[in-house]
Amino acid sequence: IQYPLLLLIFLFQCLGGLMYGKIAPDYTPHAFYPGLEVLFYILAILVSMVLATKGKTDLLFPLGVVMAVGSFSLLHGQGMVWDNLGMYAMQGASGFIDFFSVTIILAGGATNRRTQQVIGVTCLGILTGRIITGVTNSIPPAYLAPGQLILPLLLLVLYYYERSRHPAVVKVIEKTAEKPSPPILPRQLAGKLAPKERLVLEMVLTGKSFAEVAPLAGISASSVKTYMCRIYQKTGVSCRKEVVALVEELLAEERQRGDPSAEANTESTTEFAEGSLSDVFLAERG
Repeated sequence: IQYPLLLLIFLFQCLGGLMYGKIAPDYTPHAFYPGLEVLFYILAILVSMVLATKGKTDLLFPLGVVMAVGSFSLLHGQGMVWDNLGMYAMQGASGFIDFFSVTIILAGGATNRRTQQVIGVTCLGILTGRIITGVTNSIPPAYLAPGQLILPLLLLVLYYYERSRHPAVVKVIEKTAEKPSPPILPRQLAGKLAPKERLVLEMVLTGKSFAEVAPLAGISASSVKTYMCRIYQKTGVSCRKEVVALVEELLAEERQRGDPSAEANTESTTEFAEGSLSDVFLAERG
């Protein structure tokens, strides 16, 4: 995973931990109905799912930050109504950011390392926020208000800056919901490759450039090239065009032999094996 994404998650969860530390003491004794706030978290998850099906997952992080800002604003009101609305807004914000985090875990295939990274920064962010809450409890709210607004705005600036600086990183999020299943590698070829090499090759076979594969696989673009060089050596080819031709040939042989795995995945591999792969890679994109 690209570290700017992890930093964004950490900072927001830090904000969330700070918010819960401020809201919970006032909300708990004045809740309209204990547990009602969870419905707003679930609602945010459902909205996130709808956005994901429409390929709009790039909106999740900004929505979460905006709702967090709204939660801070509501806290400045006096009375139980404002306390409840503030908690509901923060639960909605958390729902959007948690779904955002899940899309990052699932992008390019969930791995133990990717999952550990996201869960680790999430827990660390929440813990940091609670620690900050304890340290700042004695400070008048009026003095904290500027920081409560500056931090969310800083998150938005970092997010959109990262979008402009590394478009490929943003595509990890935008394409998660619509990401096609990678073509099944021929058994004969898959058996020669290490797991990471298979992952890289499958992504490359979907038409992605090395720069697009890198964030999805959680490695650098230069590492993608290194893995592809190893694949060339193990398969006896010298370029991606030859790898494409080899995959098409082996897939065709497996189907002719009636290989169960090849037959079971005919629909997902036929479009790659009948010329589309060659068309994609006539121009080298690495």
